[in-house]
Amino acid sequence: MKMTKMKITLLTFLSLLVFETYAQKGYKVIYNVKPIDVFKDEKTYSKRVKYILEKTIEYSKKERYILLVNNNNSYFFRKARMDIDSDDKLTMLYSKLAKLQTTFNVNVFVNFQKNKIDFIRNLAGKDYYVHKDEFYNFSWDIKNKTKVISGLEAKKAVGKYYDIIRDKEFEIIAWFIPSIPIPAGPDVYFGLPGLVGEVHLRKAIVKIESIEEIDEIVRQPNFEDVMTYSDYLDFVTKANAKIKRDYN
Repeated sequence: MKMTKMKITLLTFLSLLVFETYAQKGYKVIYNVKPIDVFKDEKTYSKRVKYILEKTIEYSKKERYILLVNNNNSYFFRKARMDIDSDDKLTMLYSKLAKLQTTFNVNVFVNFQKNKIDFIRNLAGKDYYVHKDEFYNFSWDIKNKTKVISGLEAKKAVGKYYDIIRDKEFEIIAWFIPSIPIPAGPDVYFGLPGLVGEVHLRKAIVKIESIEEIDEIVRQPNFEDVMTYSDYLDFVTKANAKIKRDYN
């Protein structure tokens, strides 16, 4: 009898130990999108173009992105919407244009312990699965400015990001939350001493809409035919060179 109880106790302890190893306190963060500078040169736009831009803004504001994160991993992905993801051609067009406001990778899984990233990048309608053995270096410069995001104090940071698709370097402004000391954020925009609550991109401001604590495993998605980041760089470089040859 005692032996049976001891076995049950031991099994319970081991089960709790395994659960504690894989499930830990984390957060579910939902980000929304606010387009910027869409009508910067509106005097030059035709009525048709203005209408398309207005619809793009409308659809962009409906976009939501989810970040599941704990101290070990994070997983960032777009939340599917029934009113956007349909077979209607115009709806699909506005949805695609709305996604271009952020140009986010389709899915991003981060291992903070090993400094590794896996993501899916959609190029010309095709998904490419990419593995990167180190984080992006934004050369973050933390400023002495603060503001409140979702009831939490955030600090400003300014960095630089080289976009290999456009072959240009852009300034990135981020606001991170020191009270949540996890170096996570939307897409690849992270690496600060706190969760990124807001990031200013070229065409949009992405900001936390809600945040809640969770106790669950942040699972790595199944990626197929994964290419190394160096192969991905080589592929994009050759594709850009071909575009320049064809259109110049």
